[in-house]
Amino acid sequence: MSITNEQLEKLKSAVATRVPYISGVVPLLPQSTTLFFGRGGTTGPRQLNLRNPEDAQVQLLAKLCEPATFGRNQEDLLDETYRKAGKMDVENFAMSIDLGQLQIPEKIGSELLVHGRPFRWELYKLNVYGPGSFFKAHKDTPRSEAMFGSLVLVLPISHKGGELLLRTKEEVWTYDSGATLAQQNEPSIGYVAFFGDIEHEVLPVESGHRITLTYNLFFAQAPEPLAQSVASVVHPFETTLAGLMKDPGFLPDGGLIGWGLKYEYPVSIASRRKGEVVESVSKNLKGEDELVARISASLHLEAEIKVYIDLKELWRDGYAEFDDDTCVDGLGLLMRHIPSFDSIGDEGVYHYLRSVYGYDEVLRANESARSRLEANDSDDDMDDESGEMTVTPQTGGRKRPEVWWLSEPTHVCAEVPIVSYGNEAQLDFIYSRFCLIIDIPPYATRKNREA
Repeated sequence: MSITNEQLEKLKSAVATRVPYISGVVPLLPQSTTLFFGRGGTTGPRQLNLRNPEDAQVQLLAKLCEPATFGRNQEDLLDETYRKAGKMDVENFAMSIDLGQLQIPEKIGSELLVHGRPFRWELYKLNVYGPGSFFKAHKDTPRSEAMFGSLVLVLPISHKGGELLLRTKEEVWTYDSGATLAQQNEPSIGYVAFFGDIEHEVLPVESGHRITLTYNLFFAQAPEPLAQSVASVVHPFETTLAGLMKDPGFLPDGGLIGWGLKYEYPVSIASRRKGEVVESVSKNLKGEDELVARISASLHLEAEIKVYIDLKELWRDGYAEFDDDTCVDGLGLLMRHIPSFDSIGDEGVYHYLRSVYGYDEVLRANESARSRLEANDSDDDMDDESGEMTVTPQTGGRKRPEVWWLSEPTHVCAEVPIVSYGNEAQLDFIYSRFCLIIDIPPYATRKNREA
């Protein structure tokens, strides 16, 4: 065995799970005490004093808001069984808030992102959730490939209910802005920042008004190499992986370590449909995904973003009939493209993908029955049609390796999902799933590098 269960578990446990959001409270600054608002037909701008909010002004703000819609695919829909709230666009309100002076960007950079990566923010909407208002589960609509999340400021207006739930497959977190603000001794602003692909919902407001300002968050540039930005900080994953690479019993002939990315990433819908290479994903990694990629680079390991294709999922989706036993054994494929199956005929998916995208593009990812690889040994190195050795950038002519997964990969949908809910209609981008494949050189090569 080229890697032991103990070695694999060491690597897995070295990457601690990060919480995909941060929250807190900041004091209301003297220059940020007034919200100005107005809309066509009103007699000049109105204002709301946030230190001593009058109920009549809160009610007027709620009245001047438009009904909030939500996005389903390419449509903006108004359906109060799914979302009931008011909205006001940025041209209709103003408030002097300096996020930098509140130190919120600093907290996002140090607590949510990895190593204080630069980012920018854009004010998006004002929302008013009155009694009975809510927003069912959704994800934030991505507005560019660099968008990574949202920042929500909750203004100091008394309310009960309206908790924000953030949900992954494993956990659910609750941010109760009403209770948090009620505990403060002075007027304060609550804030919560989270990754946009995390499903979230606003529970019904019981009383009062939950008034929020929402900002879209975008990466400003690609991250600096790990060694340059935090040379003095050594992460447990880096220590563990570096130590294993010095072990002659760890992948002695080399191999592939796989990290199924924890988060979804926005890509151009046009790129998906054309099957083009998704170059932007590696520049916009976040959380544990960015951490694993940057540490791999710091150890001079080749790591590449790939698309994982689960043949069983394709079979369930009805794209093709399988003429071999690869589906039964749970064989997966890795590609640099999100493939299209529009022109697939009766041939097997594996051969179709190789003929359309090239022999070096499609890599067998794993088999549940390792004995099958060993039994076929030399035959499995031969292309089924040409009889030639299968050579990929990862294998270099060696026997096609199994990928050792630290985090299980997720099958990428072959087409744009039919139903997708967001805070507005899908524009040009949509979330997709990917994985990171780390190429571990043979021990002899690793040893020579140290010499």
